[in-house]
Amino acid sequence: MIKIQRRRNKPGILGPWCVCLLAFLFLTQSSWAQQITGKVSDAQQLPIAGVSVVVKGTAVGTITDVSGNYSLSLPKNIERPVLVFSFIGYETQTIPVQNRTSIQITLKETAESIDEVVVIGYGAVRKSDLTGSVSSVKVDEKDAAKNVGVDKLLQGRVPGVFVNTTSGAPGAMVDVRIRGTNSLGSGNDPLYVIDGIMIDATEDVKNPFSTGGQEQQNGLMGISPADIASIEVLKDASATAIYGSRGANGVVLITTKRGTTEKPTVQINTSVGVSMLAKTILMMDGVTYAKFREEYDGKIIGTPEEIAARSVNWQEEVTRPSLNQNYRISVSGQTKAKNSTNYFIALGHANTQGIVIGTGLENSDARLNLVQNLGSKFRITSQTSASFIKNNWMEGTEPGGSINSSMVRSMIQSIPLRGFNSESEDEMVDDMDIVSSPLAWINGYDDKSKEFRVLSSLNVDYLINKSLTFRVSAMGDYRNKTRMRWYSNLVNEGKKNNGKAGWSNMNSTFYTLEALLMYNYVFDRVHKLNGTIGVTYDQKKLENKYTSAQDFPNQTLGAMGIAGALKVNPFVLDYTKTQVFSTLARINYSYRDKYLVTLTGRYDGASRFAEGHKFGFFPSVALAWRANQEPFLKEVEWISNLKVRAGWGQVGKQTISPYQTLQKYSVGFAPGVGGYDVAYTPDNIPNTRLTWETTSQYNVGFDWGLFNNRLNIVFDAYYKVTDDLLQNISIPASSGYKKMAVNRGSIENKGFEFSVDGLILNTKDWNWNVNVNGSVNRNRIKSIGLPSQYFSYSIANAKGYLGNNISANVINSPANIFLEGRPVGMFYGLKADGIAQEPRYTSDGKPVMWNGQQIVGGMLNYVDVNDDGVIDMHDRVLLGDPNPDFVYGFSTTLSWKGLTLDVLFNGVLGRDIVNANLYMENFSVGGGTKNRRTDAYGYAWREGDPNGTNATTKYQSLTAPQPTEVGSWVVEDGSYLRLSNITLSYDIPMKKTSALKRLNVYVSGNNLFVWTKYSEYDPEVNSFSGNAGIIGVDWNSYPSVRSVLVGLNLTF
Repeated sequence: MIKIQRRRNKPGILGPWCVCLLAFLFLTQSSWAQQITGKVSDAQQLPIAGVSVVVKGTAVGTITDVSGNYSLSLPKNIERPVLVFSFIGYETQTIPVQNRTSIQITLKETAESIDEVVVIGYGAVRKSDLTGSVSSVKVDEKDAAKNVGVDKLLQGRVPGVFVNTTSGAPGAMVDVRIRGTNSLGSGNDPLYVIDGIMIDATEDVKNPFSTGGQEQQNGLMGISPADIASIEVLKDASATAIYGSRGANGVVLITTKRGTTEKPTVQINTSVGVSMLAKTILMMDGVTYAKFREEYDGKIIGTPEEIAARSVNWQEEVTRPSLNQNYRISVSGQTKAKNSTNYFIALGHANTQGIVIGTGLENSDARLNLVQNLGSKFRITSQTSASFIKNNWMEGTEPGGSINSSMVRSMIQSIPLRGFNSESEDEMVDDMDIVSSPLAWINGYDDKSKEFRVLSSLNVDYLINKSLTFRVSAMGDYRNKTRMRWYSNLVNEGKKNNGKAGWSNMNSTFYTLEALLMYNYVFDRVHKLNGTIGVTYDQKKLENKYTSAQDFPNQTLGAMGIAGALKVNPFVLDYTKTQVFSTLARINYSYRDKYLVTLTGRYDGASRFAEGHKFGFFPSVALAWRANQEPFLKEVEWISNLKVRAGWGQVGKQTISPYQTLQKYSVGFAPGVGGYDVAYTPDNIPNTRLTWETTSQYNVGFDWGLFNNRLNIVFDAYYKVTDDLLQNISIPASSGYKKMAVNRGSIENKGFEFSVDGLILNTKDWNWNVNVNGSVNRNRIKSIGLPSQYFSYSIANAKGYLGNNISANVINSPANIFLEGRPVGMFYGLKADGIAQEPRYTSDGKPVMWNGQQIVGGMLNYVDVNDDGVIDMHDRVLLGDPNPDFVYGFSTTLSWKGLTLDVLFNGVLGRDIVNANLYMENFSVGGGTKNRRTDAYGYAWREGDPNGTNATTKYQSLTAPQPTEVGSWVVEDGSYLRLSNITLSYDIPMKKTSALKRLNVYVSGNNLFVWTKYSEYDPEVNSFSGNAGIIGVDWNSYPSVRSVLVGLNLTF
């Protein structure tokens, strides 16, 4: 019998694995059944990168990418899944999923983080994490409309910043000093950085003439204030050290606008205003002048009726109410797609007429700002602006200081009679035929400039991971400016040359390349570490071309006909190239949001210096303690914020002319046979040991917020010293040279500053806030690097030097002296004790002499300091200080429903000014052929004292000799309080369904009132800006204006 056995097969390998795979797929499908995507944005609908998105109660989570997008798979075993969105500085939100596959969310900032992002250079931080001294200025459309220049936006708003307009002319230079004067050279202005592009505000074309001078024009005029979103001012070294050799004078960071809403927003801003002469100098009218001439030299110049008919006020005759117009349109927004685009596009045109006939400024500009997200890893940011400026000027301060060589001097001091020719007083002539008369200046002088400028930056960001971002950047500034000046035979300078013209052109190209790695770590929920490391390289090529000509057979074309002149000076080309290579790093560390540390370092190499001195390292360290986060203060409800700060750092400066370490040659020429003889001569003694000017600064301060931050107080005290000052010193003529660049001396600045912001009312209908700020700075020359020498009897053994002469023809001594141990640029000269009442004698009966003649009644009563009976240079003393004691500002905004009132005051206390104009207006320059101030005639000292004013008058007799030295009689108190602006605006209510979202109308007044004892046009003046040897002097400056404008802002 055969037995059949049934065989059981052994299990194979494939079967179980298939079962396992199927089970895994089933479980996976069961556990991760739902996919959620979405985007996280802020209140302005801008994406937020790095937001934590976690499924509540699990470890499942992700973070948003650079575009704010996220994607997350939900476990299926959770019945009611909830997503938790959290990010530092924003309120955590908990959102139920509710079977949705896409969740878009907007995070709200926490109360303590709103408006707290501060740009600090190569990055940004929350204000609560800030360890340095930084002030912020927000700019709205009304601020933009009433301020032509960027630098004026800082005036009265930022403590520690002294803003001083050098002239009232459209496009004039504005001096900005942050925490005092750091250098004895002319480079004391801050660094301006616009969207990462570094700007030189003081650069201008060369003066084409070999004699005289040329007023500087403002290098920031191409930047439209309407495009500015915010301004940050970095003041202490811990904040500015990241800019190394360019941060010594402080840094002004300007951020322009971007799109803020998903739907396109169209804004139209327009304003029209009228400007007028803010003040006139009270000079003699025609009738008074006729009396003056009869008393002065016995001249009868006409009958009373004739004089009254011909009387004219030239200040009113050649000035006008000028029309100012400003038009601007912008389109902004952002797309919602994954590869989103953020855009801001603007076009604008401004036309500012000058109050002097024939002057004015036109500015047309365009801007394109784009932010393009490419997926979740890449972001491209570009910002480009272009501007075209035309400026027509009238000569005010002639830096050569010549008599009567400006329109301003002519309109003040010309004889106040029509057709009165001082060369032939008995016959009437056409005012146009009187050389250098006000009308002759208007028709016979031109100063025209045209400028084209492009600023552009391109940043490419790559998000390596949630904590690291790599950025490469390229930035550039191209500027081309041409300036032409023309003197016809109608003015003195043209008449003596049979026409004189100057042509100059500046072509400047500046670019920067950067590579930065930015990091932002948060670990263990209590440690925050962020910062930047990188390298930068920048290069500047500057090409200046200029020429001049005299003797024009035909003057019809003015400067445009320069090729037709009989004497054309050789064409000069001045070319320079400079480079800076840098490495930089900054680390910000925060522990529990209470203890903050910032470390910064920058290593700069500059081509201006020779081998062995090219590189400099500029470090800083800053600490801060947020005391309000401590348990013992956290429960104190009325303290919202209390942060104590301290820092130290070093920054440098390299503001010397290029090639001072190399042998330079200059081109000289003189008329020769058949043309010009040209020669090349050595121009300097090279100094290969030149190195960085270095500023070390200590800063301590606190930020104190009270009552839920309705009252905020910021206080800072600082001490800084600048060593190895870069100077061009005078050297003995026997060397064959005049100047040599050296490192010599040091300057000390110390002071304090404060700002108080208060929100007084905050209800449904009412809102009222107030800001008060002020600063005190004291500077002194700590070391000047010179041997002691004799200056005068009162300054017999001191280290120092004298400044430059104001005018070779009127004032034969400098106004300023620079002494070790004293503030920079003290005024120095003779002192007078009123007017002498009788002949003066010494104690032993000898006559007291001045300029070879005895001092008698009616002359300035000079003080004989050394009591030797002779008034001379030995009697000179210190007379005043051009540096202000206290700078302050006050602003307030009061709103009721849609009506808003803004008021801004600014002021200065304890600043002296040398009013050099008084030499021309109060004394006998020109004898009877020039006008004088009314008081200088009416209250002049007179023999026999017929008016009973001799004992108190400050005016000499009509025939007293003209003083020729700087003296106490021209030093005036330049303190002032100015109502800078008052604006009343109204938001007209709009229907929600209307395409017009906002309609705002306003009326604004600028420079409405000035309370001051200063007697000239305006105490806010510095006629010789850019000349480090003349500080705080007023000489023929263009008058200031008062303006009123109305504006309209539309938003669609």
